[in-house]
Amino acid sequence: MPLRRPYCRKGNKFVWSIVMRRPQKLWVALCVLIPLAGCQKGSTFSPEEMNKARQALETCLEEWKSGRVPEALAKRSEPIQFAEEWPSLGYKLKNYEIVGSQFTDAEMIRYTVKLTLEDRSGKIHERQPTYAIVLKAPIVIGRDPMY
Repeated sequence: MPLRRPYCRKGNKFVWSIVMRRPQKLWVALCVLIPLAGCQKGSTFSPEEMNKARQALETCLEEWKSGRVPEALAKRSEPIQFAEEWPSLGYKLKNYEIVGSQFTDAEMIRYTVKLTLEDRSGKIHERQPTYAIVLKAPIVIGRDPMY
């Protein structure tokens, strides 16, 4: 069966241009609106919330650096769940530097952190994970595998 071209019938006249103008307008609208969709601010969190998330992350990293167990964070007045497997695998945190929060979106705050780790054999490793932080009760912090 041969392919037919779509057309509109107006009386006895085929009006091809009416059919073709609509998709062209749609493409023009999409080409204009899609780039504008990315022009929103990267974060919908207030500066106070960003600071609270950063302080919670720093608290977790300081606890890890001092050798304390992450379970102690859950017993604080403002509980924090730190879901990090490296301390339980024997990695010691020697140093850390919070690099930035460029991946923050409407759902969670993300901070990229440069970590200096020491494994059980004493070998030093440099890692740069991104931690996702959800500001609910309790505050939940964990490595984001997507970044």
